[in-house]
Amino acid sequence: MNGQDKKLDVELKVELYHYTNQVNLPGILLSGIRNIAHVSSVQPEDRVCNGRSPEELGVWLTSDSNPRSQGWGAYPLAVPHAFDKAAVRIALIIPAGESALRRWRDYAEEIGVPRRVYRGLDESGSWGAKHWWLWTGAPIPVEWIRTVEVRGSVVDRKDIASAKAHRLAGLREFRRRYGSIPVDVELFPDEVAELTEEPKCMARRGQGSITS
Repeated sequence: MNGQDKKLDVELKVELYHYTNQVNLPGILLSGIRNIAHVSSVQPEDRVCNGRSPEELGVWLTSDSNPRSQGWGAYPLAVPHAFDKAAVRIALIIPAGESALRRWRDYAEEIGVPRRVYRGLDESGSWGAKHWWLWTGAPIPVEWIRTVEVRGSVVDRKDIASAKAHRLAGLREFRRRYGSIPVDVELFPDEVAELTEEPKCMARRGQGSITS
């Protein structure tokens, strides 16, 4: 590939990152990245447009590759590591020109996000809004995932069994501490028997959602 071809190849692709926790990782590796709307965890004054929570708008992406600068990923030490929102960094290669990919600042203006709300989201994310993008379409396909890192260590995106084992350990720990698992965690069939011996109920959570 010559220099001109390399430049064209870069122009045809967009590299962005999606941060999530280890509980969500197996589902992503199986069927792609979709938005998870935790409506119950968002106060009315924090909804951004027409009663929708930020998670309901789409899949949040960023051009910032530094997990430490994702301010919304910081949670109290009491929260099990499996729910650390910035623990998993997924690098994506998205074909340029995809209409479902929108720069956050442009999309926010388009849908009429109040300036107060925009600034509040920016502040909660360590003033990272300038790096943010939204994917507003169908789930982002697994094929667009370039690399997956868990706390800085690259993992095999095809090793779903290991990802599920880490997820199950995290759910066990959460259930041991709080007596139940979060109601908005969708269980795999092989997890149901172990994790729903008692009726599943909403666990008390801290600021925001810990499962997106």
